[in-house]
Amino acid sequence: MKKIFVPLLAATLAFGAACANDATSPSVSITGNWTLRTLNGQSLPVQTAFNTVVTSEQRTLNPDGSYNDIVTYSNGSSSSEFGFYTITGNSITFTDQTDNNFQYTGSISGNVLTTFDGNFTSVYQKS
Repeated sequence: MKKIFVPLLAATLAFGAACANDATSPSVSITGNWTLRTLNGQSLPVQTAFNTVVTSEQRTLNPDGSYNDIVTYSNGSSSSEFGFYTITGNSITFTDQTDNNFQYTGSISGNVLTTFDGNFTSVYQKS
C-alpha cells in the first residue's frame, strides 16, 4: 500500500499545483505597464491605413480599473486614450472614455495582452 500511496500522493500534488496556475487566468499582475510589440502582426514601427507610422505605445492598467494609453508617431506627435477596464477570466474589456465610451475586447495570457478594436489587433507585453 505504501508503494502505491507515495506515487499517488506525488501525482495528486503535481495535479493540484498545475490547477493552481490555471492557463485561463492571468499568471502575472494585470496592473502596470504594457508595451506594444506588434500591430496587426507587424513589429514596430508600423504604417497604418491612416498614413501615420506608430513607433511606440505604452498602456498602463491601474489597480482601480482605469487605464491610460499613449501612442507615439514617427513625426513626433502622440495621442492618448483613457478609460476603464474589466476582467473576466482571461478576457478583458476596455471602455474608451476619450471616444464616447467605445468598447473593445481582448485577452490576457501570461504576460501578453492582445486587443482588437475593430481596426487593429494589438499585442502588448508586460514591461
